[in-house]
Amino acid sequence: MKYINFKRYKLYEILKNINFRRYNFSKIYKYINNKILRFSGFYKYLDIKRLNFSKITRYFSFRKYNLTLFLKFFDIKQYGFFKIGKYLSNKKSKIIQLYIVGIIIFSSIVYICIPYFFTYEKLYITNKLCSDFKFECKIEDKIGYSAIPFPKLKIKNLIIYDSNKKNKILARIENTSINLSLKNLLYKKKIHLNNIKLNKVKININNDKLLTYKKHFSKDIGSKKIKLTEGIIDFFDKQKHVTTLKKINFIYKKKGKDDYFTLNGKFLGDNLDFDFKNKSNKKSIVLKLENINLLTKIDFSNSDLNKNIISGKALIKKDKNRIAGIFKYKDDTINVVNANLRNSFIDGKFQGTIKLSPFFNFNLNMDLNTLNFNSLYTSLIKLNDNQKKNLFRVNRRINGSIDISTEKVFSKNTLVNSFESKIKFNNGNILIDKLLMSLGKLGAADLTGVIKNDVKFTNFKFENNIFIDNSKRFYRKFGVVNKKQVSDSMFISGSIDLSKFILHLYEIIGEEKFTNEDIAYIESEFNNIVLSTGYESLFDFSNIKEFVKLVTSEGE
Repeated sequence: MKYINFKRYKLYEILKNINFRRYNFSKIYKYINNKILRFSGFYKYLDIKRLNFSKITRYFSFRKYNLTLFLKFFDIKQYGFFKIGKYLSNKKSKIIQLYIVGIIIFSSIVYICIPYFFTYEKLYITNKLCSDFKFECKIEDKIGYSAIPFPKLKIKNLIIYDSNKKNKILARIENTSINLSLKNLLYKKKIHLNNIKLNKVKININNDKLLTYKKHFSKDIGSKKIKLTEGIIDFFDKQKHVTTLKKINFIYKKKGKDDYFTLNGKFLGDNLDFDFKNKSNKKSIVLKLENINLLTKIDFSNSDLNKNIISGKALIKKDKNRIAGIFKYKDDTINVVNANLRNSFIDGKFQGTIKLSPFFNFNLNMDLNTLNFNSLYTSLIKLNDNQKKNLFRVNRRINGSIDISTEKVFSKNTLVNSFESKIKFNNGNILIDKLLMSLGKLGAADLTGVIKNDVKFTNFKFENNIFIDNSKRFYRKFGVVNKKQVSDSMFISGSIDLSKFILHLYEIIGEEKFTNEDIAYIESEFNNIVLSTGYESLFDFSNIKEFVKLVTSEGE
């Protein structure tokens, strides 16, 4: 067989050597004498009027004949046909069945093997395939055919280019297979790409083009099923690599107007599961991160993806942290209409806007019913040293402001009953515009400041005012016995190194300005008592009580 080139000796090459014009088949008809076959002359011998059918039918009186005697000759049993069938079933029927099955199998094998001798043009297959993806692509290697376990085309090294930059590679696919329909197996021009499998795929995505990709894929994709295995997605911020989504398995299915896709992979060392469903104009998204136990569900309603308008309900859940609410999305802006926020520390509501492009920005208003300071304190002291040092480090891309207030603060030794503040995030720094704290019957306090983050340090620079309404209650609260006169109001400015937990005081003003010696003494005692073990000692009321007793007692 290897000496015969079937691609050269095709059937139509043989047929074109036969000159059918030499054989004029119309001349055959001249040898047929039409006069002999003239049927019209035959009818003249049939004079319908001379025939009396009523006389003829009297000879066909069925009453005169006993049909039961006639039917006895048709008794099938007496002719032994069943014996013949028995003979065939026992000896030859199995052979006949084997012949039939063999012919069917052989014909099927020949049928599905014929495409092995076809030549598939790269340009045609490329246009056919990439018209579904709506991208420009190129096949660098060969196109093959495989009949096992079912007929399919096999493509090596498929490259997909960016829709905006044609010379930039968006994805490189090592192995691509396209299932072929048995109905149109022998017709290369009728190939339908209803089932596409992509293996060993590497995709490059730029963050600033996410909106472009989203609009591109919001168009209809012709393929009914796409499966991707062993994929990698690299995310870039211009030329800088941001992160990688590894070990991707992706399935896209389409049935009529309904479609859905699932994506599984490894993201930041966690198992990622992502599902999207579009059924009867109802869209939903489910996102799971297994290791951190994060669940996100979004149900869309009254949405128009072509106009970039989405509205619906969202649920974000992680352990005991839960956010559920109603939102609207338009022009890269999420408008949180009403949402509930609940975790181990806080319980309340929030609303506001979150802008995603061109820069991430937000403006939220958070109204808390309660803040459980006991749970917050327990979580803080469980952090390791590195987590404590980086507690206030914020990504420079997170910018925005939060207006936050709480009606009730729960703690073992209640010092702050409630508070309200406006906090701003700007290029990695945190600005506390105004933090107003109610100290109950003791008085009130306010705090302004900024947390500056650098590569080597995290520094909190602040200004603080303390107002005491009832000095007797204040002394009793902190157990001061040998008390000295304390000003009803006091101004304090300074900074705290949040990496090393060291306080530096710049100025203290009561009824009069404190001397440098007094400031140095207060600073030293605060560092030794309140900041001795970082957050653990800072939020321990017994340490604050000991410090206040020390600096306010007479003769100390």
